This record gives sequence, structure tokens and C-alpha cells, in this order.
Amino acid sequence: PTMAASNTEQIARLQRNDPTLKELVVRRPGPAVMSVQEYVHELASALRANAVLEKLLFDVGEIDSAGAVMLAEALEVNTTLLELDLGRNSIGTAGALTLAGALRVNKTLRTLKLCISTAECADTVALAGALKANTTLT
Repeated sequence: PTMAASNTEQIARLQRNDPTLKELVVRRPGPAVMSVQEYVHELASALRANAVLEKLLFDVGEIDSAGAVMLAEALEVNTTLLELDLGRNSIGTAGALTLAGALRVNKTLRTLKLCISTAECADTVALAGALKANTTLT
């Protein structure tokens, strides 16, 4: 699966800290220019330094464990993202555990949407522990 050119334009806007880009919904319409994993890598890199984006919704349903790890690492240093929606994605064990670690550090994120149906018990326990420690999520 690949991402559309409009999504690469969104990455460029993230990198520039475009003040009008407060919300980003990631979809896969149009002609393909890069794989989902390449896109998530680029987006996570941009998110590390972005000081504008507040809401990020992944509506692709193809973010896996590796993608969740990349996003979690970006969350550890990002101070503006308030909402992250990974609800239609299967983030797996490594993704859930890395997100749990990021939640222990990130004090900005207020809303995290996940679909835990594919996560194992250890993942859920790790996330629950992080949620206890994080007083900013609602």
C-alpha cells in the first residue's frame, strides 16, 4: 500500500510548522508516491520538531507495530499534539509497549484512541500502567 501526493504535501507543511495545519487526517487517496511505512517514518520525523499540529488521525488502517513505534518515539519529544487516533490500526505488541513508554514521558497528549482487539494482555497492562502515570489524557 502506498500514500498519495497530498499526504507528502502535508509532511512538508508539518516540517515548515505551517500555522494553519492544526489537524491532520491521514488517508490514501490519489496516485501512490510512497509506502505507508515510508510515510509514517517521514511523518514521525516531522512530528518530532513540529510545534503546531494538535490532532492526528490515521484513517488508513495499515499502521502496524513498526509504525506505532516510530510515532511513539516522536510523542516522547512532541509538545503540541493533543489527540492521536490510531483506532483503525493494529499496532501490535511492540507498538503498544513503546506507546506505553511514550505516555509516561509525554504530558501534552490528552486523547489517545486505539483498537486494542489485536493487542495481547501484556500490551493492555503496559498501556494501563502508563495511563495511571499520565494525568493529562482524558
